[in-house]
Amino acid sequence: FFFFFFFFKQKTAYEIGVRLVGSEMCIRDRSMVESSIPKVFVASDHAGYDVKETLKEYLTSKKYSVEDLGTKDSKTSVDYPDYAKALCEKVLDTPNSRGVLVCGSGIGISIAANKVKGIRCGLCHDYYTAVMCREHNDCNVVAIGARVIGIEVAKQILDGFLETKFLADHPNHSRRVKKLDEM
Repeated sequence: FFFFFFFFKQKTAYEIGVRLVGSEMCIRDRSMVESSIPKVFVASDHAGYDVKETLKEYLTSKKYSVEDLGTKDSKTSVDYPDYAKALCEKVLDTPNSRGVLVCGSGIGISIAANKVKGIRCGLCHDYYTAVMCREHNDCNVVAIGARVIGIEVAKQILDGFLETKFLADHPNHSRRVKKLDEM
C-alpha cells in the first residue's frame, strides 16, 4: 500500500523544498531571505528568449530592478557565450546583484558563465536546487533550460534563488566556496 501511495502521490521539488524548511538540508527562516539585491541582470540566447521575456516580466512584477542584456528576439541565432560573458561582467561590476541566464538546456550557458572568474553559476531544475545553490554555494548567477522546465517551475527557481542567502556562518560552506574562489 505504501508503495502505491508514494508512487501516485509524488511531490514536486517545490513542495519538497517547502516541506524541508527548518531541516538540516534546507535551513530557511525569515532572516535567510535576501532583501538587498540592487539589480537582477537577465540574458539569453535565441532558444531562451521567450522564457527570459516572461521571467523579466515576473521579476518586474515582484519589484526587482531588472536589466535585460539580450538577445532581442528568438529568430536570429546567437552564441550563448557572448550573452553569458556580458551578464557575468555586469554582475561582477554591481555589488550584491544577481544574474539569470537562459538557453535551451541551460548547460552551455552555465558552462560559459562558470568560465568567468568570480562567478558561481548554478544550473537549476527546481526550487530545491535553486535554494541549495545560494545557501551552500553562494551562486550569484542561475542558469535555466528553457526546453527542460516549464515557466511556473522557472518562476519557482527565481524565487528560491533570489530569496535565499548564503549560509556564510556555516564553516563547511564558507570553506568550500573559498576553495572554489581559489581555483
